[in-house]
Amino acid sequence: MEKVLQNEPLSATEHFKVGIFLLLLIPAIFPLLVGIIPALFLAFGYYMMKKNNDFASVEASVKAVNIYLMLVAILLIIFTVYFANEYFNGKNNSYYRQGFDETWIGISFLVTTWAYFLVVKYLYFKPLQNHSEWVVVNGTFSNKTKKPISNNIKASVDILQSEKLKPYSVADELLKWAKLKEDGLISEEEFNEARSKLLNRS
Repeated sequence: MEKVLQNEPLSATEHFKVGIFLLLLIPAIFPLLVGIIPALFLAFGYYMMKKNNDFASVEASVKAVNIYLMLVAILLIIFTVYFANEYFNGKNNSYYRQGFDETWIGISFLVTTWAYFLVVKYLYFKPLQNHSEWVVVNGTFSNKTKKPISNNIKASVDILQSEKLKPYSVADELLKWAKLKEDGLISEEEFNEARSKLLNRS
């Protein structure tokens, strides 16, 4: 069995799995009972992972989805059993047709719920979990490592605190910092910090 390294990018197959998951998520949202709440859980978990640089947020969101789907499944089982009982015990009255239809509706939603659970686990969570360190730092679909900001760049931020820059120097420095952010060498937060200091020192 091939060893999966958590600090390596996802393979093409794993990218494909996540892509399929995202496509399947679109129609799954429309049955509100099953789809939209788990989708919100997963989206929030991924957002918190990127914000806090911690894969535990994704794990927590998947656990929340599993608990939610389990509760939905229990309700659907009760629903299905109730109308199945109406169907088998009321064939000669007006509930006969309704019990039949509702039973199959309950079964179809139950199957959908189980399918949702499998899709989340094998097309979303497993690929990300296998490369959790990479995903936290570089994102799901990236194959390039984001270079950490160098000590020289960090030092230049501190230097800005004590320098009085001319207007044209400020513009030049802002362009340099914007290029660093665009190239992925610094984060949005670091760029905003440098920009604030540049503008304050001009």
